[in-house]
Amino acid sequence: MIGDASALILIVKNERAEENWVYLDSGLQCQNMVLAAESVGISFRYLGVTVMNEKIRWSIEKLCNWKENSLIISIAFGKKHEEYKLLKSYKKVK
Repeated sequence: MIGDASALILIVKNERAEENWVYLDSGLQCQNMVLAAESVGISFRYLGVTVMNEKIRWSIEKLCNWKENSLIISIAFGKKHEEYKLLKSYKKVK
């Protein structure tokens, strides 16, 4: 759980993206980013709503002057929420 998301990464495809591979490649990029973030104590959350909700995706693409359906996924990075750490340790004790 993120308590304070200080960074947002948007993965976007362009016209040169190979349609058969763009989602796999994007997934690998995301995996590397979140593994690196976790290794230095930064938490993350995938934000599927930015892609799955048509109105939100359209608004982001229009704001950034991107072509329609170019946003693939977004990830928020930030500090871990203290309550989450407590909850996690509480479950281990039980």
